Amino acid sequence: MIRLEKLQRKVLEIVEAESKITDKTREVGLHGEIIHSIGCCRLAQIAALKRNLDMEISGIIGLLHDYGRITTGSKQDHALKAKAPLELLLKDTSLFTEKEITTIITAVANHSSKNIKQGPYDELIKDVDILENYLSGKIREDKVYMERLALILKELGIEKKEF
Repeated sequence: MIRLEKLQRKVLEIVEAESKITDKTREVGLHGEIIHSIGCCRLAQIAALKRNLDMEISGIIGLLHDYGRITTGSKQDHALKAKAPLELLLKDTSLFTEKEITTIITAVANHSSKNIKQGPYDELIKDVDILENYLSGKIREDKVYMERLALILKELGIEKKEF
């Protein structure tokens, strides 16, 4: 978990630098982004335990899945826009193998395609992204979202509640 902790610190440094750009120029406020990213980090670790995936890599994917929103301030194409800066960030840390970098970047880049079935880490972040939003009271009344939410809640043994 040392790598996750180091990345959390690095992301907070990036957020601190980004916070000098006023929230008025951003579609997405940094405070909410950090809360959501940390929530997804922890939920990804829980889901990884259930799915027998690497808990540290899953937590890192949860932490970084909206990196494109953090660095651009925009929701539009944020998953794909994160690829290049995220690859640079991960390589600069010298903490990850090429395979791990590919796994992380692929999951981040694919997490917005919730209607397409992909690899196990891609599916994990899609599900925990929806779950974290649900737990925060932000639900999209969309068939794919509702189906994914029902499945992840069932997987975790949680009964759906209305807020």
